[in-house]
Amino acid sequence: MKRTASMLLVLVCGAMMLAAQQLDIKALLKQSDKRSAKDRGVELVQKGRLAEAIPFLEQWLRSVPADAEAAQMLAGCYAAAGHPSEAKQAQELATANGITERENAAKDFPLLFHKQVRWGRSRVLYPPDMKAGETYQLILLLHGNGHSPEIMLSWARSLKLRGVIFVCPEAPYLKVKESFSTQREKYSAAGEVLGMADSLFGSIIDLSAEWYESVCLDARRQLPISDAKAIVVGFSQGGFYANVLSTRYPDTFSALVSLSASMYAAGKVVDRYDRLKEAGIDVFLAHGTKDEVVPFQTVELIKAAMDRAGVNVKYVPFEGGHWPTSDLNEKIVVFIREHLK
Repeated sequence: MKRTASMLLVLVCGAMMLAAQQLDIKALLKQSDKRSAKDRGVELVQKGRLAEAIPFLEQWLRSVPADAEAAQMLAGCYAAAGHPSEAKQAQELATANGITERENAAKDFPLLFHKQVRWGRSRVLYPPDMKAGETYQLILLLHGNGHSPEIMLSWARSLKLRGVIFVCPEAPYLKVKESFSTQREKYSAAGEVLGMADSLFGSIIDLSAEWYESVCLDARRQLPISDAKAIVVGFSQGGFYANVLSTRYPDTFSALVSLSASMYAAGKVVDRYDRLKEAGIDVFLAHGTKDEVVPFQTVELIKAAMDRAGVNVKYVPFEGGHWPTSDLNEKIVVFIREHLK
């Protein structure tokens, strides 16, 4: 009896050991992922699981303490998890390493700047009543500095326009630090992240304008867009580029909606406003009288330059700040409807 019980105990223990071994094997199989701790941390951050990313980023920084990007990311995770002192220390590490990297890079590895052709992305808002076989007029939306397409497309949806497809491209340069610190993608068409000299800003404007124009052309190839000319709508920095596009590619657009637009001399827009008149491009020009981002005087200068060029302008200064008000939106809808073919 005792011998039988002992044998059963041995068998049970053996089965448990075998099960444990099998569990270990499964665990090993799960560890076949060869990504670095940083890669795993980045993936978790992108999924919004910031607290889970902390141990992976900590593990990475113990091995590579000079990684300023990882330290910056860890600071954001600490802050989101409610650990302000740890977040401050990680930020100090990121800042110190970042400064060192920039100083060494500037000294040891001089910069060269190159034009490039690359894939880019846009987001699309289709009409709610879209039907197969029908075509729709294109409205190109350009977002502001530090924004992303989702902001402009959410605004466009609120206009409740029919018969149009909105296409909003991402500005060509990702603002990496702001994107990491806020956990939201932020873009700019001004190329601040490149560290280029101010003398090259005109070239950046040229290339960003080419990118936006290429989006229009490619959208016509991929989407059910009608033969009617596009309408370009831009907000803030996007308003500046809407002015740039309509004056450089006047055959592409029938109307321009410029909202709280900034303006840069390097764009040489003012010198080209006569092209709007020649092409018959009508303009909706709006700016908040209490705008604290782009001074109201900017739109007054734009309006004066358009008047000198004989451009057909609907000028709408509105009581508000930088973002369009609901009253202004109603006027924008009327203007766009008047220019739908």
